[in-house]
Amino acid sequence: MTDVQEQQVRSALAGLRFPARHHDVITYATDRGGVEPDVLDALGELPRRAFSGPDDVVISLPDHPQPKVAT
Repeated sequence: MTDVQEQQVRSALAGLRFPARHHDVITYATDRGGVEPDVLDALGELPRRAFSGPDDVVISLPDHPQPKVAT
């Protein structure tokens, strides 16, 4: 994850109340709109747990999100 992508994640989560569950993080970023698809993909790869704040989300992001496989 690059510094730019980390900043995009922080921007996507600005205003989200923490602690927040995985589902809350994804829903909040999706509902805000204007979030880059690669950022949403990275957030989708987060572990299924609660996060204490934006820093916790950023350090939990995978370095290389796995591409989605069409089913």
